This record gives sequence, structure tokens and C-alpha cells, in this order.
Amino acid sequence: MNKVSVFEPKDCRRIQKLLDHFLAEELTVESNQEILQHLEYCSTCQEEERSRIEARRLLVKGWKSQPVPPGLEDQVVAGLEAKTRGLPPALRRVAGLVLMAGGIGAFALFFPWMGENRGFLMAVDHYEEVAADHVNCLGYPAPPSFVLPLEPVQARVEQVFGQIGNGYRLTEKRICRIGDAHVFHYFFQGENAGVSVVLEERSEQEHLALEGNEIQRVLHGVTVSLIRSNSLTLASFEAPEYFVYLVVGEVDPEEALQLADRVLPSIQAAL
Repeated sequence: MNKVSVFEPKDCRRIQKLLDHFLAEELTVESNQEILQHLEYCSTCQEEERSRIEARRLLVKGWKSQPVPPGLEDQVVAGLEAKTRGLPPALRRVAGLVLMAGGIGAFALFFPWMGENRGFLMAVDHYEEVAADHVNCLGYPAPPSFVLPLEPVQARVEQVFGQIGNGYRLTEKRICRIGDAHVFHYFFQGENAGVSVVLEERSEQEHLALEGNEIQRVLHGVTVSLIRSNSLTLASFEAPEYFVYLVVGEVDPEEALQLADRVLPSIQAAL
């Protein structure tokens, strides 16, 4: 018999937000362990997990039972030819079949963390994972020979944090993965608090999945959005190749925006 405990609604919302990543085996070992421990005692999330597993099963069954419409394969392959001219014809045909088998409907159901439709790539919401990395150090140390994105102006970024006060200094540089994207984590430790600069790879078609009620401000030509995740504040914005997050504790929104205003020019110079 499953053990049942009472959890705060916010705990269950956070776990359920990660369930599809969990079922797709995309999370870190630490995050998987946290979800397993929660599922052991929470009957609500146990039922949600069973529901999503069944939805995946029915979706796969439904896709397998549907024949490919006549002519669709040739249309998809023709659309790919302009970008895959260097590939052998057989490989281009395989690419077309893969796209047809996946389909946008499958993406939307398998990955509910994707938001509004922006073509094949949609709005991405990884705030919980970014916050978890800030708290639990889920990534692995960057290899000495690995050139990280902020290295061109790393000394300048460290100088800015040094000028803020509180004894901030760069103590860790880590790399992890969220889905298919590399995430680069720079952790600055102060006398009584820590601040992280987190860069998550993105494409031009991916955008931050915002609810619309976030505090926002245009700083140095970009829109910075304040996102709450548990007891943390993420000052977030989009750079051409990265989502950028400044992760701080539970602070006044104006304090988080002031920090973003001071650090943002150095980050922009690197990216």
C-alpha cells in the first residue's frame, strides 16, 4: 500500500511540472531522487504520474496506427532539400520520415513545459531546474580546458560583483544539461548570500515562457523579467544564443533589478 502524506499545493505543482522531464529521463540524479521520494508519499502526484504514463502510451499507439497521408513524405523531403543538399538522398529521406513520425502534436503532449506555438520550437520553461542547480549544485565542474561563454569578460564580471560589496567572489563554474541544452552556471559566494549567473543555450525560435504578470524592465536594450521559483528570484532575459538568469535569494524586486542593471553590460559584452 502506498504511503500518503499531505503536501503543500506548491510542492505538488513543482513536482508535476517536472514529471514529463522525469518520465523522459532528462533530469539530474538529484532531481530524480527528489521526485521519487515525493511520489512515494503523495497519492495526488502518483495519480498524475499514472495519467501521464497512460497518455504517452495512447499517443504512441495512436501514431503507430495512423497511415502516412499520400504525398506527405515527398512534400517534407522537398522542404528539407534546400538545407540538406550536402547529405545523401537516402539520409534526406530518413530525415523526412523522422519529422513526420514526430509531428508537432506529439511535441506538445510529450513536453507540456513548452508554451505558446512558435513553429516547431516553442516557449521554454526551465526555471525550476535553474533554481535547483543554484541550490543543489547539480552540474559538474567545468573542465580546465573547456572555454566557457563568459570567459572573454570573466574578470570584468568578477570585478562588478566585487564592487557590489558583500565580499562576492567566483567560487564555482559548472556545466549541466536541461533537455538537449547545455547550461553554464557561475556561482558567486558572498559573506551571507550567493548569486548565480546561469546561461542556457537557446535557438532563435525559443523564448521565455512567461505568465504575463512578471515584473519587467528594459535595461541596456533588453527586457529583464523577474520570475519567482520557490524562495528564489530569477532576473531573466534573452540573449541571441542563450537564456540568461541571475539567481538570487528572496529579495526586493528593485534590488534584483539593480543587480541585473550592473551586471548586464558585462554579460552582453561576452555574448
